[in-house]
Amino acid sequence: MRVTGSSTSPERGSTVVPGATLLHAEGIQKSYNGVPALLDGRLSLQAGSIHALCGGNGAGKSTFLKIVMGLVRRDGGTLLVRDKPVNFATPAQALDAGISIITQELSPIPAMTVAENLWLGRERMRGPFVDRRRAERDAQALFDRLGFDIDARVPMRTLSVARMQLVEIAKAISYESPIVIMDEPTSAIGETETETLFRAIRALAAQGTGVIYVSHRLNEIFQIADAFTVFRDGRFVESGRIADINRQELIRHIVGREVLRRPREASEALAHGPVLLEVEGLTQMPMVRGIDLQAHAGEIVGIYGLVGAGRSEFLNAIYGLTRPEAGRVTVEGQNLPLGRPREAIGAGISLVTEDRKETGLVIKRSVRENTSLAALKSVSTAGFISGRREMSLVGELMRRFQVKAATPDLAVASLSGGNQQKVVLSRCFSTRPRVLLCDEPTRGVDEGAKMEIYATLRNFVTEGNACVVVSSDLEEILHISDRIIVFNRGLAVAELPAREANNENLLHFAS
Repeated sequence: MRVTGSSTSPERGSTVVPGATLLHAEGIQKSYNGVPALLDGRLSLQAGSIHALCGGNGAGKSTFLKIVMGLVRRDGGTLLVRDKPVNFATPAQALDAGISIITQELSPIPAMTVAENLWLGRERMRGPFVDRRRAERDAQALFDRLGFDIDARVPMRTLSVARMQLVEIAKAISYESPIVIMDEPTSAIGETETETLFRAIRALAAQGTGVIYVSHRLNEIFQIADAFTVFRDGRFVESGRIADINRQELIRHIVGREVLRRPREASEALAHGPVLLEVEGLTQMPMVRGIDLQAHAGEIVGIYGLVGAGRSEFLNAIYGLTRPEAGRVTVEGQNLPLGRPREAIGAGISLVTEDRKETGLVIKRSVRENTSLAALKSVSTAGFISGRREMSLVGELMRRFQVKAATPDLAVASLSGGNQQKVVLSRCFSTRPRVLLCDEPTRGVDEGAKMEIYATLRNFVTEGNACVVVSSDLEEILHISDRIIVFNRGLAVAELPAREANNENLLHFAS
């Protein structure tokens, strides 16, 4: 798994003693403008260990990781890296000390190639010139070794979000750091890519690397981790071996109460209402190839497939973000002009996009502005926004989705990931849709918030509406769907009631 020539510091790639403590944090504190974000952060990471850092949105995990990575300075507490006290002022200092991170939020440079993004700041040189061929060769060798199906020569903008995530994972591994932090590394990738990643993580751990693994997907934590630490409300709660705790106990530590997974209330006979959304022969080569779909009132249709199967492209074509080459879309029997999002909204369609930071939110604007953005016409008179009507709408949706924000005028960027996702849903519901298209609706959301979103979607269809959900999470797609359609290389290759679906047959059809 080592990548020759990628290390620029004696800390990286150096030998570590199995079981030795690589990182020890005690009593870490951080406040912003007097408001505490972290009160007591604690974690101890051993060489060769895969250590899950668990907690709900707002638990303090991100603040803790920012401190470890030198993105912010702590206000108090002790941080030791290989028994040496540290207080990083910059990410470069953390990297030089042997810590690398895969972040949940992607920040690629779209116009540059994959290889250029991978080696940014570590360019392969030949004399005074950048050696592009060597950069591409080294990057491709790394991708091939990791089992990532990525062409190092193409521009980053041509990659899906999932493949961009794989590039970020490869970049972190390429530093050969003794400590690797993985923040929601599978949030945008499918089951097959996740298995490939897990093989890479296990290989790293076997070489003595310590991995801090953050994920809201508890099934992954029990599959990959051998130790855990839980934060809640900015404080350390519990730590131990994964083998010594079960799922329900871990959830109780994370949310501070019992969270019951209500059984899916699917109709066994699929006796739903009339067809609200009908798609016939939708084609946008090469990712969408003549796909048909019907969604009835009262029904949640799940779409499952591996990365590159065409799921997101299908939803985007229905909504009008892209213009398909062929096909027909009708909403309640009325033809929908293709390639026109405004017409889709007017017809009663709303879309929860895959990447909330890039396409779901105006991240520097307020909760109020983001929530009302799609419904400005309904809260305006003669082109002027009515503050009273806007606040009435925003207040109603914030209560409905339990958005935790001190004021609607708070910037969305300051909210936790779960609350940001609730703002995305609030914006989508602001137009009173009949058909909701959801692309990874619970990406980066904790277990408690997931259950709230599931309940919201179920209530939505119970009121006589229809929902189409794309998810890379098998557990999620099985839990929430009434009917599941499997995509494979741009084709809808299988359709089955959720009661007949399981992990094995969905993966079989998808691959």
